[in-house]
Amino acid sequence: MNLTPEDRLASPLNLEELLLTTKQLEPLSEDAIVRLQKVQQLDVTDFNEAEVRSNIIDPIVRVLGYAKGTNYSANLERPLSILGKKLIPDYSLTLWDENFWLIEAKRPRIGKAAFEYDDVSRSS
Repeated sequence: MNLTPEDRLASPLNLEELLLTTKQLEPLSEDAIVRLQKVQQLDVTDFNEAEVRSNIIDPIVRVLGYAKGTNYSANLERPLSILGKKLIPDYSLTLWDENFWLIEAKRPRIGKAAFEYDDVSRSS
C-alpha cells in the first residue's frame, strides 16, 4: 500500500519508522535514467573533487529526490558531531530533519579498485 506523505504524517508511526519507510522512490522516469546513464559514461580520469561533486554526486542526489527545503533535504558542508568528533561532510542528506546519508566526495584514483584507509583518514 502506497501512502501519501500526508497519510504518513497522520499515521501513528514513530520517527524511526518514518525514516525507514517514507523515502520510497517511484519507478525512475526515462529522463532520470538518461541522466544516470550520462553519469555512468563519464571519463573521470582528470576529475578533481569539485567535478566529482558537480558531475556525479549532484545529479544522483537529484534523481533520488533530495532537494533543499523539503522533507528530503540535501545540505552541503554542514558541521555535525559523530561519536564526539566534529565532521563536515560534503553532503548530509536528511529525512524529516534527521541526518540519514552522509557523502564525502573524493577525486578518482585511477588504477585503484577501492578507497583505502589513507583516503578516508584525510577527510576527517
